[in-house]
Amino acid sequence: MLAAGWLLAAPPDARAQQFSVSGSRWFTTPHVADYRLGFAAYRIGPVTVATFGQLVFEGPRGAGHLLVGAGADGLIRIGREARPYLTGGVSGGFLDLRAGSGLALWHGWSAGAGIEIVRFAGVALGAEARYQSVSRDRVSGVSGGIRIGRPIGTGLGRRPPAAAVPLGTATRGSRAEVTTALAAALEAMGTPYQWGGTTQNGFDCSGLIQYAYAKAGIGVALDDLAPGDILAFAADRGGTVSHVGPYLGHGRFIHGARDGVVVSSLSSDDITGRWWLDRWVDSRRLID
Repeated sequence: MLAAGWLLAAPPDARAQQFSVSGSRWFTTPHVADYRLGFAAYRIGPVTVATFGQLVFEGPRGAGHLLVGAGADGLIRIGREARPYLTGGVSGGFLDLRAGSGLALWHGWSAGAGIEIVRFAGVALGAEARYQSVSRDRVSGVSGGIRIGRPIGTGLGRRPPAAAVPLGTATRGSRAEVTTALAAALEAMGTPYQWGGTTQNGFDCSGLIQYAYAKAGIGVALDDLAPGDILAFAADRGGTVSHVGPYLGHGRFIHGARDGVVVSSLSSDDITGRWWLDRWVDSRRLID
């Protein structure tokens, strides 16, 4: 019951990292290839809006247009694991590096679908098919491509989402310590927002909590965990809780994964253990 209540605690954070690299080849005449670098995403209900920079090579290799611009895609997951997903967006710019002056206003749009094929250590490989159009030479047609980057879907279980606060297992504080933590939070009023920020240079929501409770001496440590504690993980830092499992002790926990029930570690010594350690966001002790 405690774990279920924890998962239903609060609304999700609307912002998430969405770093990705993608490339596609258009089946058109003249030939077109485009490459995108995704750098941020914003979740608005069921839609993820992802921003990107774009290069479009249009025409014969070395002789056609080379367009530079930026854009945004809307992504709608069909199921939590984004297998498949719908996508579409717009882009544009004012640079054509192979034009005489290097300046040329252009715009484009696309619509299609993708599927995440495989994930490993927080990176997903997917394939996409789109119908695309670009205003330079008025080229449009079907394209096929690949995407490598942060997963669009959670891929970590099928539980209801909730806000995840990276507190780890904190020791139970006294009323005086809680008062000190609240005072530290109030003193931080006016500090600018910084995604992932945990210092007075900038905070996000979870970073402010870590800062305030650290000021009160209520700490976070792997050594504080006891066998039986329920661990929670989020696929995206500062995102929603998407996976849980009981702690076994000695840095290990057991959980139901896609390939069955397995034992994993929380460790910085190997890539898998480090992946879980980076995404451990909270824990609950059911028995004192």
